[in-house]
Amino acid sequence: MNKARMFPVVVFGLTIVAPSSASADARSFPATQLSPAQAQADFDLMRNALEEAHAGLYRFSSKSEMDHVFTTQRAKLIRPMSTIDFLAVLMQTTAAIRCGHTGVQLDAETQAAFAAAPSFPMRVMIENHKLFVLT
Repeated sequence: MNKARMFPVVVFGLTIVAPSSASADARSFPATQLSPAQAQADFDLMRNALEEAHAGLYRFSSKSEMDHVFTTQRAKLIRPMSTIDFLAVLMQTTAAIRCGHTGVQLDAETQAAFAAAPSFPMRVMIENHKLFVLT
């Protein structure tokens, strides 16, 4: 099956910035730990930025739906977590907006770690719980 899709990512201007003391090697992602207070402060900053500047924040999800998403996702930030775990929370939050122009942009250190990490040797796509190899 020859299925090829392009998923354009246009970033709304969110950047995860890891503390400068973090270190990464070619085999692992940055081991930076964020305290609950740091993660919550960054999450609140993202929410405020979205609510102030995102013209289509409630276009595909209602305000009550997004308020629930923001509350649910912020409630996950009660323990120290890695930048990768925090990234997952941010991505789940921005995905709920259902706007193709909104996403999360990684800091340079995390981008480098992703680029250096071993990857599956084929391009794949998941659709309806099925895995497709893209050619």
